Amino acid sequence: MNNSPQAGPDLSRFKPLDHCAFTDSKGHYCQERLGRTGLCFWHDPLVDKTHMEVKSLLEQHCREGKSGEGFKLRGVNLLDVHLERSGTRMGFNLSYADLTHANLHGAHLFRVNFRHASLHKASLNKANLNRANFEHSTLLGTEFGGTHLEHVHWGERVLQEDYARESQRANKLTEALTYFEEAEEVYRNLRRGAEERGYFELAGDFFHHEMVMNRNKKPLLSLVRVFSKFEDFVTGYGEKPSRVLRFAALLIVCYALAYFFVGIHGDGHEVVLDSARALLENLGDFGRCVYFSIVTFTTLGYGDFIPISPLARFFAATEALIGAISMSLFIVVFVRKRMR
Repeated sequence: MNNSPQAGPDLSRFKPLDHCAFTDSKGHYCQERLGRTGLCFWHDPLVDKTHMEVKSLLEQHCREGKSGEGFKLRGVNLLDVHLERSGTRMGFNLSYADLTHANLHGAHLFRVNFRHASLHKASLNKANLNRANFEHSTLLGTEFGGTHLEHVHWGERVLQEDYARESQRANKLTEALTYFEEAEEVYRNLRRGAEERGYFELAGDFFHHEMVMNRNKKPLLSLVRVFSKFEDFVTGYGEKPSRVLRFAALLIVCYALAYFFVGIHGDGHEVVLDSARALLENLGDFGRCVYFSIVTFTTLGYGDFIPISPLARFFAATEALIGAISMSLFIVVFVRKRMR
């Protein structure tokens, strides 16, 4: 599952290189001077940079327009580092970099590319991450307190969720459960960071993902998981008012079909499916059933159509009850969403 670019091939049989043996994701060699291990200062994982002053060096590297892909910056102190590039739409490239436990508090990281980077337990508190790219990056335990998160590209899912889905497909259920727990933690941290800065729309999206991860930890056929899935389908865990409307429309059509088959009375005749009649006549009666379903669901009840049979009355009673609950639910979800 490790997609990080690797060090170059064994070149001991060839003429020694005068540059780093690291190759990037496009197959290009790093042009920095190599050290004793065949890798440069930036790409050598054996060089302990935690007590070195690498902040100014990294800023200079950024100003010179160079790439930071695959840099080994585990545990480094990059407090208030400036890695913004002015006059270009391409931000500094830190894809595949190892920034585990790095201190990026207050860092200026506008448009920085963290794709496939490891930011495990890194501190991004108070940092400016506007328009940064975190697709497929490791964000487990990453701190986002007071972080600027406008127009950040997160990818379709966080990396731990991708791993969980892969393990699930491979029937590695214990492994999948661990990854779902980690994904839930990542989404929770992102939600809290977004809420703290007032990005409530973004926080709502992260909350929805968080709840989906929580649901996937439950046994497949458990009542808790089934109810959680239903809650997601109807309201999106309170974050998607449009789903309430979709649910209402689906119920109205389903009940209209039920009335069409069991029959209701109105317009001086019984409104019911009759195979002996022409198609247009049946379609007209189905339209009347849809109308009756709408006025019943919304509890208007004009009385121009009435259910006659016990089964039709049962359908009408249950639809009116569900309709009243659904409309109240929509108002609650919509107002909650707007108030945020």
